[in-house]
Parts: sequence; C-alpha cells; structure tokens
Amino acid sequence: YEMLRSLVGSEMCIRDSLSLEANIGKPQVRIQVNRTALARYGMNADDILDIVRTGIGNEPVSTLIDGVKRFDITARLQDASKVSVEAIKRIPVRTSSGAIISLADVADVSVAEGYSFVRREQLQRYAVIQMDVRGRCLLYTSDAADEEDRGDV
Repeated sequence: YEMLRSLVGSEMCIRDSLSLEANIGKPQVRIQVNRTALARYGMNADDILDIVRTGIGNEPVSTLIDGVKRFDITARLQDASKVSVEAIKRIPVRTSSGAIISLADVADVSVAEGYSFVRREQLQRYAVIQMDVRGRCLLYTSDAADEEDRGDV
C-alpha cells in the first residue's frame, strides 16, 4: 500500500485515487495474558486459553457417541459472565493449587478496535487496494507497481 501510495501523483495515477478497503472499526474484546502473574499462580497461557475457548467461545470439551450419532458436549459460562468487559474480568479461574482468582488477576481484558472481516484466498490473507489510472493501460500500471515492489525501478 505504501509503495503504491508513492506512485500516486505520478503521471500514471490520479491523486487521491488510491484507497485501502476499510475493514477496521469493529470493537473486539481482547484478553492478553500476563505470563508473570500466571507463573506466580503456577499456571500457563493454555489454561486461560481453555477457559476462553470453552466458556466464552463454546468450543466442545468432549463428544458423546451414540451408535452412529455424535453430539458435542460444551461447558458454557452463564450469559451474565459474558455480558460486559467487567463481567469477563470477574470470571473465576482455578489455580494449580486450587485457589480461585479472577481472570483479571492473570490477564488484561480490554476492548480494542479490530477487523470487521478478514478476506482470504487459498488460506492467505489479502487486502483490496483500489486505484484509478489515467493515460496508461491498467496492465502496464500493474506491471510498474510489481517492478517497484521487487525494487527493479
């Protein structure tokens, strides 16, 4: 994107025509573990990840097999435990010694701006960059951008 922005204003591009697809702005709850605090309680990041995946994300903890039928077994937190950031901070966590602490004691829980969607093609992330071209063939302009990216220009 920055490399293409350097081409804006040259004879091949219209100024202000370069834009990156806007996909940021969706609020997300972020849980960042404090590894020092985890170590103090004899825990590791996987312990917290398991709580988040199963309690908040509804990831199955097991599978019940009944003949040819399969049923996921989930362990969910009550909705009241997920209603706000403050409620998430108060989620109880059992330490390796059996003591109960809150999630906030071992992780930073906050709201941050995140991606509203992620585009993928063949398992690779990509972003859409749009650019208007004046006075040149689009293929030539694309080739010039590729050369600039490789450092051939």
